[in-house]
Amino acid sequence: MILRSSLKLDKAYVLLYNLQYRYIDMIKTKDILPVCGVIVAVIYSWNLYRFVWILPSWLKFLTVGEIFNILSMTLAISFLDTLLVLGLLIIVALIVPFQWFRDDFVFRGCLFGLYVLIFAVYLASNVVPLNLLPVYSMGSLVVFIFLQLWGGRVLRIRSLVLVLADRAIVFLYVYLPMTLVGIVSIVLRAIW
Repeated sequence: MILRSSLKLDKAYVLLYNLQYRYIDMIKTKDILPVCGVIVAVIYSWNLYRFVWILPSWLKFLTVGEIFNILSMTLAISFLDTLLVLGLLIIVALIVPFQWFRDDFVFRGCLFGLYVLIFAVYLASNVVPLNLLPVYSMGSLVVFIFLQLWGGRVLRIRSLVLVLADRAIVFLYVYLPMTLVGIVSIVLRAIW
C-alpha cells in the first residue's frame, strides 16, 4: 500500500516537474512585463477615468479622506482586474499549442489583452441590448482572429504592437506604487 502510493506520488511529481520546466521555457518574465504593462495601462486608465468623471459630484458631499478611500479601493480593484486578465492570458497560453505562444508571446498576449479589455470597456460604456450582444461578440471575435493570424505577418502592425508593449511598461512604474499605497491605506483602515 505504501509503495503503491509513493509510486503515484513520484509519477505526479515527475509530471509537475516536466510541465513546470516546459512552460518556464515558453513564458519568460521579460515577456510577461510588456503584456502586463499593456493590461495595466488599459485597466487603470479606464478605472481612473471613471473615478475622475464622478469626482466633482463627490466633492460636494464627501470628505477628502473618504474620497481617498474610494481611490484606494479603485486602485486595489484595478490591480485584481489586472491579475485576473493576466492569469486568463497565461491559462490560454498554457492551453493552446506550444509553438503558437512561444515565439510571439508579447505580440499575441498584447493583442489578446487589448481585445478583451477594449471590448469590456466598450460594453461598459455603451448600452448594448442583450439580443445584439452575440452579434457584437462575434464581430469583435472575427476582428481579433484576423489580427492574430494576419497581424503577425504584417511588419507594421507587429512593430506597432511591440513598441506599444515596450512603452507600456512605464505604466507599471506609475500605477503599481500607487496601488501599493492604496492597499496599505485599506489595510490600515481595516485595522483601525
